[in-house]
Amino acid sequence: MLRRIRQARGVTLIELLVGVLLVGVALTLALPMIVEARARARSQAVQNNMRKVGQALHNYHDVFKTFPSQPK
Repeated sequence: MLRRIRQARGVTLIELLVGVLLVGVALTLALPMIVEARARARSQAVQNNMRKVGQALHNYHDVFKTFPSQPK
């Protein structure tokens, strides 16, 4: 009796669907963390800009002994 062993020739439809499902679940879990990280980075950028504005105002005050006046 000869038995023929069937060799796998590729990926089955079930394997493909499971792979797509796993990628979808991973992206669904990662997306909120990515959004939060971007918001945190944006907040830090705003704080850094405000700090630079404050330093510039203090440097101006050190040189001219007054703060800049409001433009007309």
